[in-house]
Amino acid sequence: MLNLILIPLTLVTLIAASYTDIRTREVPDWLNYSLIAGALGVRFIFSIEQGWHIFVEGLLGFGIFFGLALLFYHTNQWGGGDAKLLMGTGAVIGFSLPFSEQSLLLFWYFMLLLLVGSLWGLLFMIGIAMKQRVPLLSTLTKQKTLNISTLVFTALLLITSLFIPLFLILVPMPIFFYVLLTFVQLVEERCFKMSRPVSKLVEGDWLEKDVVVKGKTLLTKRTLEKKDLVFLKKHHVKEVFIKEGVPFVPGFLFAYVVFLFGDRIFPYVLSFF
Repeated sequence: MLNLILIPLTLVTLIAASYTDIRTREVPDWLNYSLIAGALGVRFIFSIEQGWHIFVEGLLGFGIFFGLALLFYHTNQWGGGDAKLLMGTGAVIGFSLPFSEQSLLLFWYFMLLLLVGSLWGLLFMIGIAMKQRVPLLSTLTKQKTLNISTLVFTALLLITSLFIPLFLILVPMPIFFYVLLTFVQLVEERCFKMSRPVSKLVEGDWLEKDVVVKGKTLLTKRTLEKKDLVFLKKHHVKEVFIKEGVPFVPGFLFAYVVFLFGDRIFPYVLSFF
């Protein structure tokens, strides 16, 4: 019964948050806080009749993801909206007591989030690259030094595979990761790094270059907070250089869907092979 309320609440919140993240690159605080408060509130109500462990499990899930959210936020990996959404999903999934295999669900969701989120980010960047016609092939051919080192490493793996056949599956890896890394760097430079008027900045934007006025550094590279936006306007800064990130919130949604239905989806897909 608990999940019959928590699952729709989470799905609706993640769908709404994904829409706003794609459209505006921002998730409203009220949406994130609603998920946190809703999840803990529902758990509190159920705890009155079914035992306080239900509420405590939600608090533990919230607390664990709170720590991870702080880590990702302060290392400039995520914006504030992503961090708060992680806390909310932690409160939804919870950390089961006493410790059992069920307790690991929180860990598995986080692993799914990293994997599915990365795939979503890559697909999003491919879409942007196709739309803006990013010249990947010409860039690859210009980087002769890195090309040669990649080919040498590939050749070494190929030679090794003659003696250890298992290494054969590793042979394409250097070229694959080289192309992938070049692609990501190129799309970031061409499509995500830009000058933007301070009036159009939002909380969570990444400041790519220090803000320097008359030889004085006002702000160093960081994830911008509301106080930073006020500070920039107060000092009459007109424009800053930012790096726009991939809207990551849809990764939360896709990961949660896989988390809920993966055990049904994968056997069905594999049945076609």
